[in-house]
Amino acid sequence: MNGLRIRTMRPDEISIAVNWAAAEGWNPGLADDACFAAADPEGFFIGELDGAPAATVSCVNYGASFAVLGFYIVREDLRGRGYGLRIWNAAIAHAGPRVIGLDGVVAQQQNYRRSGFELAYANVRYGGTVAAPNAPQAGVIALTDVPLAVVEAYDATVFPAPRTAFLRAWIGSLGHVGCALVRDGGLAGWGVIRPCRKGPQDRPAGGRRPRYRRGRSVGFAGQRGRRRNLPRRSEHQPRRGRLGARLGARASVRDCAHVYRRGPAVAAGAGVRRHHL
Repeated sequence: MNGLRIRTMRPDEISIAVNWAAAEGWNPGLADDACFAAADPEGFFIGELDGAPAATVSCVNYGASFAVLGFYIVREDLRGRGYGLRIWNAAIAHAGPRVIGLDGVVAQQQNYRRSGFELAYANVRYGGTVAAPNAPQAGVIALTDVPLAVVEAYDATVFPAPRTAFLRAWIGSLGHVGCALVRDGGLAGWGVIRPCRKGPQDRPAGGRRPRYRRGRSVGFAGQRGRRRNLPRRSEHQPRRGRLGARLGARASVRDCAHVYRRGPAVAAGAGVRRHHL
């Protein structure tokens, strides 16, 4: 364990964490590394053994009060040796006094609590085959037609810190398709579909590609501000719901992850409601 060298990733190395996340089945987007690095270039860490990557983690700081932790992965052949804890502590130190949010694997909830995290809210991920509308939807326009300041103001109702650089990159990245819902002359919701790296669940089985694919994912900030691009976890069992029924016979609804936060309470009116890592 003493041989682990932890340092900040260079921009060209962040793809290591993203590729490892894809191998775990977390379907990260093709441009995620650039978007999050735009928010905090110092927020990605790598642990090396003899010059080879051994562990990764990110802790992206948004402003002075909030950070999001993710990409916490130890190379499979090196797990159980304490490397994860060391790089985890480096990420926590980077956040300083900020409140830290993270997506939680259900099986690891007790570990999060031992690290000082508390449950903030639960997430559900919907999946299935969605039919394209036959006609343009009333009030739906391209997200790029909405002034960034308007998007920022809406985002501030569901995210507890300003993140101008991230939003600019998220909306403008190549391959990202964003739409906005306008009601009564105001922004009522927005969403982005982004192309993702293929994980193990995307690969054809027995020569056939499954109807339910993970090739694209949706990051959504709506009235309730809950995110829908969470990783599919093997320990979660599918269950049908009304939305699943609308999506199609083979659609499923997955209880996916719990979101935790650590640190002092966020300023009043700025609850931890949504994040991307």
